[in-house]
Amino acid sequence: MSLSVTMSGMKVAQKSLDVLGNNIANSGTDGFKRSVASFADVFPNDPSASPKTAVGQGAVVANIVRDTSQGSMQNTGKVTDLAISGSGFFTLSAGGNQIYTRAGNFQVDKNGMLADSSGNMVQMTASNNSIKWDGVSTWKYTIPNQIASTDLKNVSIPFGINYGPAQTPISLYSGPYVAASGATPESFGTAASDANGNAMTLTNIPINVPNPPTTNPGTVVIDSKTYYYDVVANATQINAAIANGPVAATNPPDSATDGLLQSLSIDSNGLIQGSYSGLQIPFPIGYLAIANFPNPGALQPIGNTDFAASGGSGNVTLSAGGSPGTGTVMSGSLEASNVDMTNELVQMIKAQQLYNGNARALQTQVEVASRVTDKL
Repeated sequence: MSLSVTMSGMKVAQKSLDVLGNNIANSGTDGFKRSVASFADVFPNDPSASPKTAVGQGAVVANIVRDTSQGSMQNTGKVTDLAISGSGFFTLSAGGNQIYTRAGNFQVDKNGMLADSSGNMVQMTASNNSIKWDGVSTWKYTIPNQIASTDLKNVSIPFGINYGPAQTPISLYSGPYVAASGATPESFGTAASDANGNAMTLTNIPINVPNPPTTNPGTVVIDSKTYYYDVVANATQINAAIANGPVAATNPPDSATDGLLQSLSIDSNGLIQGSYSGLQIPFPIGYLAIANFPNPGALQPIGNTDFAASGGSGNVTLSAGGSPGTGTVMSGSLEASNVDMTNELVQMIKAQQLYNGNARALQTQVEVASRVTDKL
C-alpha cells in the first residue's frame, strides 16, 4: 500500500466532511438544498496490466450533486413570502442576468419593486395576452404554460392606479358641447350605443365633465353593469368612452381619483393582484415566471441560495405556477432547508471513521517504512 493511496482516502473523507459541514451550517437557511459527495476508485490506465493482479490507486471525488427534494413549508403569514410546492424556481434578474432560487423571502421596496434581500428583481411575464378585460365587469385569465425568456419584466407593484384610458369606445353623447365659464362641471349624456350602434340604457345619467374638459376617469352604469370611462375632448364635441377595465397604472398615483393600494394577493398560479380603493374587483399585475430545468441538480450555486444555469442543467423552461410539470406557488409560506440533521450527523460519523481508518493505515505504513530503514 503506497502513501498516495492512503492520502487519497483521507482527502475524500475530508471532502465528505466539508460537504456535510456545509449542509449542517445551512440547516436553517430558507430554500437551501443539501449536497451529497460521491466518490470513485482509481485504477492505472495500463493496457498491459493483468486484471488478476491489478491494484487500485486510491479514491477521488467523482461528483458533488445537489439534492433538490422538497423542504418543509413554514407558514409566515406575509404575502410576499413565497414558496413553490413541487418543482421549479423563482426567476430573478441580477444585473441583467437571469438567476434562480427556491428562497422566496421577498419584499416590496420603496419603488414598488418585488425583490430579494440582495436587490435582485423578481420576474414575471411581460405579456398581457394572459390577462384581458371582458369589456364589462371582470378580468379573463389564461394561465401561461410557456413564457419566453425575452418576455420577462420586473415585478412592479403600483401603489396607485388610474381607471383608464379607454380601449373600446362606446358613444355616450354626440353633438356640440358648449363650454360654460368657470370650472363648474357640465352634464351630458342622454343616450348610449355600442360599437354597432345598438342602444344601451344609461342608469346614472347625466355624466359630469369638468370645464374645461380634462381626462377625468369615472364609472357609469349601463344595462345594470358598471363600466369605467374616460372623457375625450376636441374643439367642438365631447365623447365619453368605455374603458376595457383599469388598465393604466401610475406609481405613485397622480390624482385624487386614482385607486390607492389596499392589499396584495398572490394565488397558486403566481398571479399577483392588488386591491385598490374605488375598484370592486382586484387589479391583476402579472404572473410570476417559474423556471424549470431538465436536470436541476446540476445548477451552478452562486451564493445567497441562488443558482445559475449550467451546461449540465439544460435549458430553462418558464411558465406560470401550476402549469404541467411545474409546482404551485404558496403565498405566506417559506420553504425550509431540506437538510435532515439526524442523517447528516450519521453521515458525518461515517466520514470520520473513514478518515480515522485511513489515518491509521498511514501511521502503519510510516512505521513499517521506518523499521525497514532502521535495518538498512
